[in-house]
Amino acid sequence: MKRIATVTLIVLGLVGGTAVVYLRTFSAGFVGFDDDIHVYANPFLNPPSLHNVASLWQQSYEQLYVPLAYTILATIARFAQVPAHVDHSVGHTVSFDPSVFHVVGVAFHAANVLLCFLLVQRLTRRRAVALLASLVFALHPLQLESVAWISELRGLSSSFFALLALNALVLSRQGSDEASARSRVLLAASALFVTCAMLCKPAAAVLPMVALAIDRIVLGTSWRRAAVASSIWAACTVPFAWITHSVQAVAASTEASWWQRPFVAGDALTFYLFKTFVPIDLCVDYGRTPRLVMSHAWGYLTWAVPAGLLVLCYRNQDGAICCGVVTEPAVRVVSPAPDRTTNKGARMGAANCDCLGVSARRYRHWGCAPLAAGYPKLATAVVAPALDLAAEKCA
Repeated sequence: MKRIATVTLIVLGLVGGTAVVYLRTFSAGFVGFDDDIHVYANPFLNPPSLHNVASLWQQSYEQLYVPLAYTILATIARFAQVPAHVDHSVGHTVSFDPSVFHVVGVAFHAANVLLCFLLVQRLTRRRAVALLASLVFALHPLQLESVAWISELRGLSSSFFALLALNALVLSRQGSDEASARSRVLLAASALFVTCAMLCKPAAAVLPMVALAIDRIVLGTSWRRAAVASSIWAACTVPFAWITHSVQAVAASTEASWWQRPFVAGDALTFYLFKTFVPIDLCVDYGRTPRLVMSHAWGYLTWAVPAGLLVLCYRNQDGAICCGVVTEPAVRVVSPAPDRTTNKGARMGAANCDCLGVSARRYRHWGCAPLAAGYPKLATAVVAPALDLAAEKCA
């Protein structure tokens, strides 16, 4: 009874605390940055009909194939319809109440916080660590833009399915008999959740590597079994990653050369780790382009910071837990345009396992290739963001 009361208190505290912190977003409106493309001026959501939603499953839209995310947006739009009027904040006629989208966004984030808590507790069996990790994930300032920005319901929903997948994977490994029917059902369910995550946002392509890291390093699963699970997840992600690559084009002049990509990735990780520890002067676009980074001598040196943290984590796994918790929201940053470094605030919720060092951190710097090649136990928050570079052409 006492345990049930404690768990109930934790759940209410996490959900209630998240809701209170983001309460002001309920009265926020649309913004002119992507909300027009994805929501209020999206021809497939005006009106939100079954025919229009079906069209989104049959073709890409604005160089994206994320039909499940648009299905969720269309469902919300169905309940958010209001008489058409001019919204002077964006200078456009809108027919949706933005507060409905904001409420659902906060609800997704709260759900991700709970899934984050469950995942960390299952991996560490330490409730205090899980609570700390989920609180950092829930409340860090870098999260604000991801939660408050209506367009990023795509990322929040993708995070939701990704966290479900990771929880299902861990549960399948922690049963009394790994070859049991329950284990196979959970593994199949995790593959379905990965597919859903990809259909919400292709950046979820990093999940097979996250699964492999957790399987081998945290859970101690054999290479064969870990490779099987990771391969199943990869089979779910590769087709959608290929579709995204096919429908998106990047100007050659804005891409980093192959030999520059490790330096650009290292600089990006260092930059956003700093923003995590010193979350001031946050903005949408920092203008930190690959060309800018490589034009200065420090661009060839900043990689040493994440590399140094990686070494420290290998030497001190307990410290790695704290490092992962603190840096968790850091590198969940993306670049929506190929010529800029931007902070769209920690969007991928916990799509990358969000919490300690067992997770891949969401960082993507346009033009960077995947770099990570080994994970210390409970410390991948330092390097795993590089895995997210595999989705470099995903918006």
